[in-house]
Amino acid sequence: MSAPAWMTVPPSADLGAPAPGELDDVTAWPSDAESVERWLAAVIRRSAASGTDGTDLQGVRVSAALGEGDAHADLRSLEIDLDGLHISRADLVGTTELPMPAFLSGEDEDDLRGNRTLVAPLDGDQTGASVVARTPAIARSVRVMADPIHLAGVPASVSVGVRNLPFDWVTLETADGALHGNAEVDEQAAQDLQGDVTVTIRPDDALALATTLAQPLLDEAGLAVSGSDIQVTQPARDIVRVRLEAGLSRGRLNASAWIGAELHLAADGAVTVRRLRSGSRNLLVRAALRVIRRRLRELEGRTFSRDDLGLEGIEISGLRVLVDDAVTLTARFAA
Repeated sequence: MSAPAWMTVPPSADLGAPAPGELDDVTAWPSDAESVERWLAAVIRRSAASGTDGTDLQGVRVSAALGEGDAHADLRSLEIDLDGLHISRADLVGTTELPMPAFLSGEDEDDLRGNRTLVAPLDGDQTGASVVARTPAIARSVRVMADPIHLAGVPASVSVGVRNLPFDWVTLETADGALHGNAEVDEQAAQDLQGDVTVTIRPDDALALATTLAQPLLDEAGLAVSGSDIQVTQPARDIVRVRLEAGLSRGRLNASAWIGAELHLAADGAVTVRRLRSGSRNLLVRAALRVIRRRLRELEGRTFSRDDLGLEGIEISGLRVLVDDAVTLTARFAA
């Protein structure tokens, strides 16, 4: 399972600063937790600065704790706070893979090791660098948070954690003799991840996000949406009811319509649609909805599995949803 493009760390642009992880000697990586924090924060900042989506992550916060004794190289914990991260609509549409932390992402360096991935991809002048030191380690706990994260301009909160990821600290030497600290993850190890995810979004913001994502379909149908409203309730722990009402206009026709559904959620991520209904106070719209109702009947009682939701190969467990002022989804995953 590869990381979505919006979570990868692209090669750094030349920003007039030393490359993250530049070392004085081959035994200096990593010297302590602070050096890891500075390195990873610099990688993320340079990545954002070289991007084109306007994301400003200069305030990124990284907190790391190394192990002790023989496990000194291990990452006991790593927390990356990406408050203010922006994900464009283009990146959201078609993204079906589980978001993975930037720590696990990178660009393949075939000239170094084939199926292994560097956390900080090489700059142009580092191409062809060789590994002169390698220290196996385990990241016991990695958590990436963003509160807020902007999904197509809509605010939400996301927290993704993974556990017990094997990786290597590596020191690279370039042709000019410069040394650079880095970290390297085996792609197979990244396919055996276990962790958890929490997503929180206000119902009104969820509606705004859905409208944004559906805009091309609305444009194709010649429809404009206005005055939309959403109600989300939770009559039982595993049941969520949603009712959406919106004003629709097409040419000179202006009317309102509503649609409601009851979603039954299973712990393994499956979603069953019940009580799917629609209606309108406008006679013309009500007549037009008869066609839609035929399609709604096809969805009534249908269960969407993980595969249907684009999560092939990912085991979901412990899925829970809490509806309050916001909607919060939590789940464990194994890939």
